[in-house]
Amino acid sequence: MMKRGLSARPRRWLWMVAMVVTAMAVQAPGAAWAQDDDGDLLADEDFKPPPEPKEATGTGTIKGDLDLYWGGNRKEDVIVGHLHEKGGRFELGLFTGIIPNDPYLSYVPIGGRFAYFFTDSLGVEAGGSWTGLQSETDLTTFLLAEERWESTDEVANTQQWRANAVAVWSPFYGKLALLQRKLSHFDLNVSGGLGVVQLTSPTDDAVLTTEDSIQVEIILGAGARVFLTEDFALRLDYRQGIIPGATDEVLTPVEFSLGISYLLGGE
Repeated sequence: MMKRGLSARPRRWLWMVAMVVTAMAVQAPGAAWAQDDDGDLLADEDFKPPPEPKEATGTGTIKGDLDLYWGGNRKEDVIVGHLHEKGGRFELGLFTGIIPNDPYLSYVPIGGRFAYFFTDSLGVEAGGSWTGLQSETDLTTFLLAEERWESTDEVANTQQWRANAVAVWSPFYGKLALLQRKLSHFDLNVSGGLGVVQLTSPTDDAVLTTEDSIQVEIILGAGARVFLTEDFALRLDYRQGIIPGATDEVLTPVEFSLGISYLLGGE
């Protein structure tokens, strides 16, 4: 008869103790484990967490990237609308220029303008100039040298002064960067109205005399205003005059002028 041994129960307890110790070792600090991409266990010191996603630095387009760059670097707010408003303000200006298209004389007008703007786009303007500064053209010099004329008094329709009133419409407003440093604002305008001009013409008498007459003049024009400061602006203007009542011919003087103006009033 075989004698029953007592080694089975101790072996079972030893197996349970081994399992508990193994579980404690796995959960102990410094002995943590993780799985790699292949499913193998890695020690805690070999485990590296995945990198955090980086913040997007671009939009995929050049324009979008430039907007992001300048939006993060500039401190000024984007200018919307008219920085230099004209609505409800008056404008005083001085100008000089040239009237080059007369066949006999070139004129240098000197004058001034006064305007009022109902809105930034619409206004009315009155102005006048003296055209007594004159110079002879090559044609007049030739006629005098050949003694076909005694003096410039024989020039028909010599312009002396003019005054006019026009309506002004400024539909375009823009900004111009000078050398990428100075931001200048400007507007473009068109104008139209009526005026008067004094003309001096030779008489038909045997003795050389002249007579003055005042004629109605139609005015059409265009111009640009470049703002130097909040109140001062540089003006470039083109005016086309049409004098249908002039003696012997229809005069169409063209005036180019450069001036400076001062804006006052408003809020």
